[in-house]
Amino acid sequence: MSSWSEQRRLDKAADREQDREDRRLAVEARLEAERLRAEEKRKDAEAEAKLKRQRAAEKAKSDLLRRQKRAESRKRAIATVTAHMPISGIPVVVASMAMAWGGQYEAAHAAGFGGYSAGVPAMLEGLTITLATLTSAAMGAKKPHASLMTWTWASAFVAAALNGYGHLIEGGPGAVLKAIVFAVASLVGVFLWWRVATAHTATRTRAQRAEDRRRAKHSKTRRNRFKDVAQRADDILLAHPYGTIAEEDAWRTAWMDEHAMDISHTAAVTRKFQAAESVAESLSAVALRRQFLDGVDGWLSEVLDEGDGGSAGLAPRKPSGGPSEGATALGGIGKRALSGRPRKDAVEPLSGDDLKAARKLADAVPADQFSTPAIAKLLGRSKVYAKRVRDAVQSERSNGHHH
Repeated sequence: MSSWSEQRRLDKAADREQDREDRRLAVEARLEAERLRAEEKRKDAEAEAKLKRQRAAEKAKSDLLRRQKRAESRKRAIATVTAHMPISGIPVVVASMAMAWGGQYEAAHAAGFGGYSAGVPAMLEGLTITLATLTSAAMGAKKPHASLMTWTWASAFVAAALNGYGHLIEGGPGAVLKAIVFAVASLVGVFLWWRVATAHTATRTRAQRAEDRRRAKHSKTRRNRFKDVAQRADDILLAHPYGTIAEEDAWRTAWMDEHAMDISHTAAVTRKFQAAESVAESLSAVALRRQFLDGVDGWLSEVLDEGDGGSAGLAPRKPSGGPSEGATALGGIGKRALSGRPRKDAVEPLSGDDLKAARKLADAVPADQFSTPAIAKLLGRSKVYAKRVRDAVQSERSNGHHH
């Protein structure tokens, strides 16, 4: 009996333990479920926040792109406008168009067009604007536009003439002034557009245009001066396929064909050159011969000056002051035998002042320093003349004459 009671007690204890375990497990399960729900909720919140951030970033990027596109659109619009007209010129053009269109309407109404008056400015001023737009498009596309530009100006002048005439026939005070002002209004806008369009599409600088004018003037003058060569050059250009030979190459070939010489050379020029060359060669030969003779004279003077003043071994000098016989013989070798006529400083009379200066030098210096170079330096004369002075002074002293 006691064993059964003990067993039952153990069973109840085990049941209670099991109940506690079950409750513990249930609590843990509930907590885990709550944790999982909280985790899921947190993940959902993070995903939602991330999605909101992505959407905000996309919206900011989209707004930025939209603002950039608007800015680029404004920039393109401004560039388009300023390409044809600077900002400062836009009010002028607007005022010109307003006055031109209004003036055309008033002029047509004054002329009695009645209900058709509104069509006159639309036809005339509108035609000018349309032609100017077509001209700008052609210029922008680098297509021929000269004829369109001409038609634009023709339309503008017609509109200006009718605008002025319509106000002139109105009569009344100031009719002439009104006619002039409204006629000018039809031209001001076109003039500004034309200046801006031609300035923006100009492909050559002022220096390049000046160079083109100089080239054209050179070509015209050259063709007028050398007509035969120009005609032959034209024939060469026409004979070749277009663009296969340059104009200057054709001119060079034409010159050779006409003159059988390189460009700028002719038979007449060659004959003049040969004559001048012959004269120059003759003059050059004379100059070389003269330089040679001067060199020989200088060498002879140096040879004669060697030793004790240059007088030793020579025949006695003549009292007349002329060169000694030995010097005469050598001088003949250096002068007459070579040049055919004596030098001036070898035959001219000796100056009394030069002789006096040489005597003073002879008294002041030793005999070996009384030389031809010293006298030449003293007198500022040639060595040939100085040698004659030295010989004369030495001859005076050897003959006992001392002044």
